[in-house]
Amino acid sequence: MNHESIQTSFTSPLIGDYQVKALIIPDVHEQLTRLAAAEELMKDADRVCCLGDFYDTFDPYSEFRLRGICRWVTDHIDQPNIDILIGNHCGHYYFDNAQFLCSGYHPAKKEIIKECITPEHIRHMKLWTTVGPYLVSHAGFHKGNLARRNDNQSLLI
Repeated sequence: MNHESIQTSFTSPLIGDYQVKALIIPDVHEQLTRLAAAEELMKDADRVCCLGDFYDTFDPYSEFRLRGICRWVTDHIDQPNIDILIGNHCGHYYFDNAQFLCSGYHPAKKEIIKECITPEHIRHMKLWTTVGPYLVSHAGFHKGNLARRNDNQSLLI
């Protein structure tokens, strides 16, 4: 994980001059050390975007580690400057749909995650967010899911 935050400045016709120090946290995959390293950087960030994929490591299964990840998510889900996105390695635990299954899935993990991460927590998560004029998501969008408004200033999903 790159431990640098990004500071960006820009002028937008919609919001004028805008400056934000944003921290983007990439896929975690049950690596608590990544989240621990991010904690210090989060103190200086105006915005934090967690790109999801909190689960499914290919290290040996650890209930302790999994519960630690869930605790981090629930401790940060309501913070106004933090957006937690749903990645593909989250969907198969949060939703009961076989089409969401991907590598690393483990049924025992689903029971623990469902115990820790409630539907209310999931309602606070996002598929995408914006930082200024930038669209941020876990893995992007297919052009079939995007439509431009007439003024070409924003995307509708």
